Amino acid sequence: MDVPIQNVIGTVALIALIVGVGLAYAMYTSSVEADAMKQELKQIAENVALNIVEISNLLNFASNPTSNSTLIKTLELPDDLTGRAYAIQILNQTTEGNGCFVRAFLVSMNSTFSDSQITINSMGYPLELATSFHEELDVRYETSKVQPSDIVYAGPEEIYDSIRRIVVWAWAGSGFPMVGIGTWKTGG
Repeated sequence: MDVPIQNVIGTVALIALIVGVGLAYAMYTSSVEADAMKQELKQIAENVALNIVEISNLLNFASNPTSNSTLIKTLELPDDLTGRAYAIQILNQTTEGNGCFVRAFLVSMNSTFSDSQITINSMGYPLELATSFHEELDVRYETSKVQPSDIVYAGPEEIYDSIRRIVVWAWAGSGFPMVGIGTWKTGG
């Protein structure tokens, strides 16, 4: 049986057209989804930055900077972003002239992120943004501690422990008062 060449070319062209339209649709929806994720990440980053500024102001106004005191605030953040894990990181790039900011990003796609400026020290109080503070801070009870970190993760329960709570903290002790993010640990 002889198949005309026009039928073969037409079939191949039709298949290529269907595949091309499918790929174009997938790329478009992926772009729209990434933009929506960036908006959600922006809201998270702004929320964390605002809470860092708030707790640093409370520390500066409410206590003697030489006293050994710790303030914490538990953040109300989404557990995940449509089933995807995300991370929150604080960055101090004052030496590069970029200032301090909070970066929220998807763990699976580092290229999908959003930043929010942290406006600490606008009043001239001595304060340090803790991006490498690795000691646990005792808080209120012997069994409750804040584990400071420059990066914290949130995501579906299967990936990250749902009992862990993300906090912002401020600490005044010897040296400059410090402010940062971390996780609240209980029971040890």
